[in-house]
Amino acid sequence: MNKTLKRNLSWRPTEKTAVKEHSVTGALLDLFLPSLCALCNEKEVEEVFCAKCSVDFETERLTGARCPICSEPFMSQEAVDHTCVVCLKSPPPFIEAISLYYYSGAVLNALHGLKYRGDISMAGPLGKIIRKGLAKRGLRPDIIIPVPLHIKRLKERGFNQSLLIAKEAAKALRIPLDYRGLKRVRDTGAQVGLGRTGRAENIKGAFKTVRPKEYDGKTVLLIDDVYTTGATARECATVLKNSGASISVITLARAARF
Repeated sequence: MNKTLKRNLSWRPTEKTAVKEHSVTGALLDLFLPSLCALCNEKEVEEVFCAKCSVDFETERLTGARCPICSEPFMSQEAVDHTCVVCLKSPPPFIEAISLYYYSGAVLNALHGLKYRGDISMAGPLGKIIRKGLAKRGLRPDIIIPVPLHIKRLKERGFNQSLLIAKEAAKALRIPLDYRGLKRVRDTGAQVGLGRTGRAENIKGAFKTVRPKEYDGKTVLLIDDVYTTGATARECATVLKNSGASISVITLARAARF
């Protein structure tokens, strides 16, 4: 077989190529096509989505009383912000974990479109939403780090959805994006179906920092798509904290309580 052809057939995506291809594709589409809503693909975008999809998205926004550390929402209408039982019993290694929406409805559809159907055009709007959430809270970290995928999962999916979202937010905020310093060194498999304890055990020891000294004294923002039990965020934050960093976390969505 021709060597060039063989090399092309054996090509596998990396996080670097995924970022570049996303940027080039987006630029070309902006030049030649009208900006249609990434959710419905029918109406023109107003700011992030079209007017109707924006309303659908906003109905999922996390409101009301919640844990100031992990954003656990409290269902009672009479509740006030207070530290949840989980954070009291096991204080997390991060300062705070911000979640903007419930993982349901239009938010779930958007994330499933990106993550499972490969609709990378969704990353731009979702990154804008993350950027707005950060600006509203006045967060200005030294570095933004997306939760990494294991190389096996990256090859299967072709991209890391958290990286694409983080890239959009970092570009808009002009904050350095570091997607090589934190690595997933063990393939943990899917977390779906596991409870809080199972997820914590499954993810333990799955991450390491490549250049730990670079994080000493730095403020790091960890970006992921969904916060479920917090096992992944806690494990990543533990590794970064051991390198001397102080960590905040932001996710687009918060899954139902486990």
